[in-house]
Amino acid sequence: MPEVWRHDKDGLHVLHLTSDGTYVEQEHSASFPFLPLDQFREFLTRRNETDETTWIRSFRAWAATLKRDV
Repeated sequence: MPEVWRHDKDGLHVLHLTSDGTYVEQEHSASFPFLPLDQFREFLTRRNETDETTWIRSFRAWAATLKRDV
């Protein structure tokens, strides 16, 4: 199922292509079913709260925990 991710002032949106050719917003990713989108959204909103290096290290540490659960 084709999927589009969109990030705007309202947050992160995951859209799935339907059989009639339209996109419908979903609460999960078909491409990354193990990814908790609520937590991912939280990382995006915190991007400007710290320096880039700290933010990236924090994100990588979090992502590494996901690999162990898969």
